[in-house]
Amino acid sequence: MLWAMTNDMGAASDFLFILFVPIIVTNIVIVLIVFIKDYLEKILSMCQLNKLLKGFMLYISSSLLVITGYIVGRFLITEKLNVISNDVSELSFVRDKTIANATSFGGNLIFLILLAVWFIGIFALGINQLIKERAFLKKLDRLSELITDGTSIETKDRLIEEMGIKKDFRVFINSIIPSPFIIGFVKPKIFLSENSLSDLETEIILRHEMTHLKVKDYFYRRLMFMLCVMYWFNPTVHIFLNKFIEINEMACDEATLKNYSDREKLIYAKLLRDMACSKPDIENIICLTGKTTISLQRRIINIMNSKKMMKRIPYIALSTLILGICPVISYAATNSSIDMQTYVIDMLDKDIEETADTELIEQQEMDNTDITAVMLEEAVPMSGSVDIDINVDGKIRVITNTVYMRKGSKVTFTLYADNSDNKFRIGLLDSKNKKVFVNSKSGEARHTFTVNTSGEYRLFIEGLENKNIHITGSIYI
Repeated sequence: MLWAMTNDMGAASDFLFILFVPIIVTNIVIVLIVFIKDYLEKILSMCQLNKLLKGFMLYISSSLLVITGYIVGRFLITEKLNVISNDVSELSFVRDKTIANATSFGGNLIFLILLAVWFIGIFALGINQLIKERAFLKKLDRLSELITDGTSIETKDRLIEEMGIKKDFRVFINSIIPSPFIIGFVKPKIFLSENSLSDLETEIILRHEMTHLKVKDYFYRRLMFMLCVMYWFNPTVHIFLNKFIEINEMACDEATLKNYSDREKLIYAKLLRDMACSKPDIENIICLTGKTTISLQRRIINIMNSKKMMKRIPYIALSTLILGICPVISYAATNSSIDMQTYVIDMLDKDIEETADTELIEQQEMDNTDITAVMLEEAVPMSGSVDIDINVDGKIRVITNTVYMRKGSKVTFTLYADNSDNKFRIGLLDSKNKKVFVNSKSGEARHTFTVNTSGEYRLFIEGLENKNIHITGSIYI
């Protein structure tokens, strides 16, 4: 059995397509969620909306891998065809066309440049960000003091038992941060500022940061950070990140203040206002975005006007509906993207065929000519293109390897001699020694042959003069 697979998955164009299509598909579902976000805010509590967005975020992350795998699978799907031949018993043809396996543009410089720009952006915005963050955290560790006793530790121990937090963490105090935050997966740390706070304010702040810890908010923020780095050029992902962090903070406020009085909520709102002057470098490094004036106003309004939670069964039904629609949209959009690529390639093929030199007249005859034949060094694939750069020394025939082609297959020759008065012939020779050919005109031969009968064929270029002619161009099947 011979497996003939000509799709070049290593080509820059296919690699770019595999990377780019998943985010296009993801954009569609992100736009859907952002579009209905305002409506969801009216009917759901912030905690419920936050859980929904986390589920959506997990879907986005996993779907990127699934869609990528699906596209690669589509590119590798083949159609089997049984043939009668001494050398071949079965052939497999790639079903979906790609720029790499169906055109000669797969390794075009523009695709390589786009890939280079993409990865340069990932390094500049991702690796650089992580390096800056690591440097800042080292500085923060040097200037921070571990809290081992006092009111903060007593409050921490009481809240750990009350909230059922099992993961161990440490609390630090620092003079260079204006607002508290939590960071870390394996060994979480809570950093508090040196601002003078009452026991109630300390309790609420610690409860807020411990709520982030309990519901693993840091994990989701890091996940979104990686998506934003991977697709740094896509504004939709960054918009979703800001929306998520805003909702995430409001949900954490809501969960923190669930059992507090209106007076205590007002104290917390004033505390947020006082801490709103965060240093920009800290926000950028620690991913504490969402602290604009508008988001602060929304947080304070939400604190003072908390909504009731939707009942459990309607909430589960709504979440299932929203998250269930996403895979359907993703599947349809992915298939449409692949089909669109095939359609564009077919249209390009049609344009090539229509622009071929129609004055070249096809001729058919049995090949009874006694002519010297030499093999073309480059192997011709069953699907794809091959570059031609040969010297035809007199009346000889340069012939290719045998290629199996189905009825309706098209073979496009685009060849040029160095001089316009050079004459040569191009064509196909079947297994019964019947040939179809056209003669060049003005030193050029641009023509598309259509295979009328499935079978084995060899392509040839034949000199018509007793002199050496140099021919360049390409053959595309």
